[in-house]
Amino acid sequence: MKRYIFICAVICGLAWSAHAKDVDPDVAQECARLWGSDYHMQLFCRKQQMRAKDEIRLQNFETSLRGDSTTQAAILNSKKLYRNGISEFNRFIDSCYSKAADITQYKICTVMDTYAQIRTGAKGRNGAQATEDRQIAQANRIFGKTQGKAIQKSIVGEAILAVIYDLNN
Repeated sequence: MKRYIFICAVICGLAWSAHAKDVDPDVAQECARLWGSDYHMQLFCRKQQMRAKDEIRLQNFETSLRGDSTTQAAILNSKKLYRNGISEFNRFIDSCYSKAADITQYKICTVMDTYAQIRTGAKGRNGAQATEDRQIAQANRIFGKTQGKAIQKSIVGEAILAVIYDLNN
C-alpha cells in the first residue's frame, strides 16, 4: 500500500511541476505579490491570468491569419470580381499588375491573384507555377531582381493564409 501511495505522490508531483512550468513567471510573480500567502487565491489568479493570456494569443493568431486591412480589402474586392467570371477577374488582375508601382499596390494584385488561383483549383492560367511566375515577374519589374523574389515570397505567404482563412469562415 505504501508503495502505491509513493507512486501516486511521485506522479502527482510530476504533474504539478509540469503544470507549474506552464505559468508565465511574470504572472506567477504578480499573483504572489497580490495574494501573498493565500495560495488558493494565487492559484485562482494564475489560472485566470493564463486563460486570458491564451485568449489574447488566439485573437492575435486569428488576426494575423486574416491579414492586414490591405489584404482584407483585396479579398473583399476579389470576391466581388470573381462573381463576374474568372476571365474578367484575370483581366482585372493583369491590369492591376500593370499599374502597380509600389508594395501596397503589388500586394493588392498578389492577394487577388492568389485568390483566383485558390478558387479555380490552380488550373490553367491560374495554375501554381503560372501564378508564381507572374507574381515574381511583376515583383522583379517593380522592385528589381535583387528584392523582387523576396518581396513576392513574403506577401504570398500572408495572401495564402488570409485567402484560405476567409474561404473557410
